Amino acid sequence: MVIPQEYLINNKIEKGTLSLNTLTREDFRGRGLFTKMALQTYDECANKNHNFTVGFPNQQSYPGFIKKLGFKYLGNIQLLIKPLNPIKIFLNKIKKQEKHGGEIQLNFKKYSSSNINIDLFSINNDKEKYLSFWQEYSTQNIIQLNKSIEYLKWRYIDIPTRNYSIVKLEKNNKIIGLVIIRVENTLGNKTALLMDVMLINNAKFYNDNNVFLEYLTKTLRQNKIELIACLISENSYENNILKKNKFIKVPQKILPQPIPYILRIHKEFEGSANINKLDNWHLCFGDYDIF
Repeated sequence: MVIPQEYLINNKIEKGTLSLNTLTREDFRGRGLFTKMALQTYDECANKNHNFTVGFPNQQSYPGFIKKLGFKYLGNIQLLIKPLNPIKIFLNKIKKQEKHGGEIQLNFKKYSSSNINIDLFSINNDKEKYLSFWQEYSTQNIIQLNKSIEYLKWRYIDIPTRNYSIVKLEKNNKIIGLVIIRVENTLGNKTALLMDVMLINNAKFYNDNNVFLEYLTKTLRQNKIELIACLISENSYENNILKKNKFIKVPQKILPQPIPYILRIHKEFEGSANINKLDNWHLCFGDYDIF
């Protein structure tokens, strides 16, 4: 199963698809149905000019994607974390608190100073500001999802089964940063997942971006969140800002499972060469269908 998506590659829109979770009923397994259906799906993608498919396979499905379906392994995505309550995290671990799921409502208070404002984003009131922000931000990365206002609405606002908080950073009545947060119980910890972090890479906004992350951290602490987690590309500007704010990279060896990124090109197109390199991609939790 795949879902169509628009990607910006060198600031040009290209059609691709994201591979989703696929299951075969137990009494039909071992007949090669998954492989046959997947290959037919990719042929249909090519016919509709969705020229590539990407995915984040688990350990069980990874070998099949690589050996049978023609996917290429681009590399593992890093996970950054910032413990807010290390003692509670440790106690949850030794008590084997493995509860997963169950969203937590985030209480958010607006922050204002003489220079900046931090507040919840409104799809109705902030539409024009976001369009200006996205026009500038989208040029920072070689490859990324096309996060148009329609995409934001579909992915984070109109979804009935999940709750996301979209927080904006404004300066001089202009959006210069956006962070999208989902708060839930993950492996027994009250965790804030930074679904997306988008910050304008400009030296004059460097201090503002740090204040933004500091205030979000303070807000999450006040909400009794124990851990912040963020999937982010290592070569991104946001990665540098997060690490400046004491986010640490989780070693691959101690992750519950690696987070590989894979690619299958169905049909060559202008920009095909660029998408084969992981360093060209800007990725985050929001690119991942699980969250």
